[in-house]
Amino acid sequence: MSWLKKLKLQTVLWLLGGTLAISGWLCYLPFVYGHVPGIYPLAMVYRTLFVMPAALGSLGFLYLWPIVISTALISGVLSRLTGRRIFRRVLLGGLLPPLLLITVLPAMITCDPGPSLTVAPWGRVYRLAYSSLAIDDNYGTGLVFECDRTGIICHQVHQFPGFIGMLEHLSLSYDPEGDRLIVGHERDPIYLRSGQE
Repeated sequence: MSWLKKLKLQTVLWLLGGTLAISGWLCYLPFVYGHVPGIYPLAMVYRTLFVMPAALGSLGFLYLWPIVISTALISGVLSRLTGRRIFRRVLLGGLLPPLLLITVLPAMITCDPGPSLTVAPWGRVYRLAYSSLAIDDNYGTGLVFECDRTGIICHQVHQFPGFIGMLEHLSLSYDPEGDRLIVGHERDPIYLRSGQE
C-alpha cells in the first residue's frame, strides 16, 4: 500500500492518458475503419464515454492554447527571476490537457450502433452501425459488422461510403429460401451476403 501513497495525481493522469491513447488510436479507430476485429460493446462504451470530452476539449483547446503558452512563458520568466523550478511544473501541467485531448480524439469519429440480426443457420450475428464525425453526423458511412455467435467479437464486412442520412433507413433481414442476408429494403437491397461466402 505504500506505493499507492507515493503515486502522484500527475502520474496517474499520465497513465490514464496512455491507456486511453492506446485504446483509442490502436483499438477503437482501426476497429471502426475495418482494419482489425474487436469487441463491439467495448467500442460502443468508448464512443459513449469520450465523444463529449473530445468535442468539448477540441473546442476548448482552440481557445485555451494561447493561455497555456502565455502561462508557460510567464512561469519561465518567474523561474529565472526567483530561481525556483516553476517552469517545469507549469510546462508539464500545461501539456497535460492537450495530451489528454489527443488521447480521446479518436472518439470524434463516432460509431453509432444500429439494429442487429442473428442468423442462426450461419451461427453469426450481424450489426449495423453509422460512423461519422461527431460534429457533423449528416454525412457518414454505413457499416455492417459480422460477429461471432455471442455478438461480442466483431469485424467489419462492408461499408457504404457517403451514406447520407440516419441509420434508420437501413434494415437487416434474412431470406432463408435464398440463404442470404439483405441489408436495406426488400425491394431495393443494398448488400447481399450468401451463407456460402
